[in-house]
Amino acid sequence: MSETKLRFPPGWDEARVQDVIRHYESQTEDELAQEIEAAFDEMSPAVVAGAPTYTFLGTVLRANQEPVTIALVREGNLEPIVVSSMTLDGSLSFDASIRIVASRIEVSVSTVSGGNHSSVGNYVDRLIRVLLDVYGYVQGGSYDVYISHYIDHRTLDSENWVRPFTVGSLDLPQDVGVTFDSLLRIVMLEPSDRHDERRVRSVGQLTQALGDIRESIRNPHDTALHCFRAIENIRQCYVEPGDASGDAKPSWKRMRTQLRIERSWIDDIATARHLQAHGDSRMLSGAQREDFVKRVRVVVDRFIASMQNGFDPLSDEFEVLT
Repeated sequence: MSETKLRFPPGWDEARVQDVIRHYESQTEDELAQEIEAAFDEMSPAVVAGAPTYTFLGTVLRANQEPVTIALVREGNLEPIVVSSMTLDGSLSFDASIRIVASRIEVSVSTVSGGNHSSVGNYVDRLIRVLLDVYGYVQGGSYDVYISHYIDHRTLDSENWVRPFTVGSLDLPQDVGVTFDSLLRIVMLEPSDRHDERRVRSVGQLTQALGDIRESIRNPHDTALHCFRAIENIRQCYVEPGDASGDAKPSWKRMRTQLRIERSWIDDIATARHLQAHGDSRMLSGAQREDFVKRVRVVVDRFIASMQNGFDPLSDEFEVLT
């Protein structure tokens, strides 16, 4: 196998690259934010005035410790990858300049049409994932993305303009029908419950549903897929030995009856999931995503209430969801 010789820009060598890697590997997120602010403070007003609309900053997460660098090498210089992006419905478009050096991600976004920092950031996250999927496919590796901060260049004269960023963040209520302590006791199983086959199986399905809710929030492009799968995990708890193999209708009916949920409560999620599962790459709006996740959380809340009551059907105190 031939050895690949690394090419370094003028003034760079292996030792300098390793110094940069050690510097960023040892940084905390707060230290990174302070360094970014200091670097912009040193810029001239002309440079800042010509800055893009947003800059997103993050890290490539990888299984091994080898740093990832993705950039174009032209005439001995590292140059960013520049792409134009537009949603299928044309509601959002922007140009992005992408640079990944020593696993540190920097994406400068300009000419933004439609959307705000949240919607733009969600698409930037997907753009980086596609780039790393291409890189991982060629390299035979797997990489994940963590976008941690963003800069709104229109507010550089304000304080704290390097701000935390959360991909897929939603405004969800924190008053669900169960407390952290009580839910933790359920999923960890009391010793007396560990021989109860139905409860053990239900806890397994419940924890998978919780994981799918997490992914529905974290992955805005796959919200419907994960929301529907969370409900499917709960539905599995209503499968009975006499059900015909592959026939889910009886268990769907049992779940809806016992949790007092009409089919219409789930239909929109099922339709969107069907489209995504068959290659429709359109992303749901923030309002749709929020509505879907809220509906799924209600289903899970009701299942937990049923578990706490010995898996009995819910009483009339719970209104029928339509």
